[in-house]
Amino acid sequence: MQHIDYTISSGKCIQLFRGIPAEIQIGGIEDTSGTWVCLIENDWRDGTILSGTVTASGGDLLVTLAEMNTVELAAAIADRETLSCRATLTDKSSKIYYIPIVVQNAAVEGPMPHVADYYTKAEIDEIIAGIHAGGGVASVNGDPGPDVVLDAKDVHALSAFGVDMQDIEIGEMEGTVIHLSPDKIFVHTLTAGEVFSFDESNLTANLQVNCEVHLIQPATPVSFTLPAGILWSNDGEREFSASNDPPDFSTGNTLYALVFRWNGSKILCNLAYCHGV
Repeated sequence: MQHIDYTISSGKCIQLFRGIPAEIQIGGIEDTSGTWVCLIENDWRDGTILSGTVTASGGDLLVTLAEMNTVELAAAIADRETLSCRATLTDKSSKIYYIPIVVQNAAVEGPMPHVADYYTKAEIDEIIAGIHAGGGVASVNGDPGPDVVLDAKDVHALSAFGVDMQDIEIGEMEGTVIHLSPDKIFVHTLTAGEVFSFDESNLTANLQVNCEVHLIQPATPVSFTLPAGILWSNDGEREFSASNDPPDFSTGNTLYALVFRWNGSKILCNLAYCHGV
């Protein structure tokens, strides 16, 4: 049995090993009452690959993953060494937590069951949307946001990287320089012919940082240029390479949420989601 102690909003990632049942002791939750569910998805891909039972344990929640080798996990991880995942932990009423998880692959013998008694991604999104519509939750801690209400997709994208939503400020980008800052979402409405660049003055070899930039195409789409040298993900699978093409940004009245990551030597980018505005 793998046993992991985790504190909400720590910014850390949980590492699990395929094929070994796991217990995750989760602290930092103000109220553990209610009936909780925990579903683990392959980042922004559809479908649940693991599900766990959740019980209160003192002031913590204990998530038990009795099956760590489901058919769904095997299909998602395939021959990769690791798989980046996101756990959704919610009481289906007023609290939502997202926890970044990496599953280490391993050769596992024996039968592989399907994920039992789980919610689909569409059902989870509906639960989350209901929480936001009812209470205006704007943080992964389930606390009401004082000034801004984010929709489920906004919280979804950032928290997958372990970002504490209470520390996130939403503001307009100044010009076309992208500052990799973990405490701000930059929003920018595109105009024709803009050329973007990175502020690399604070990026060092011993630093890793994420940042989210929302680029909004107007009703009539315009062309623009992002900085050269970005490593793009391969269809959302977290396989970053210079040979991967950037996303198609050609739809009008659309917000494109880009997550940039400086990994100590390169800038990686993934299109987290896009939706109409």
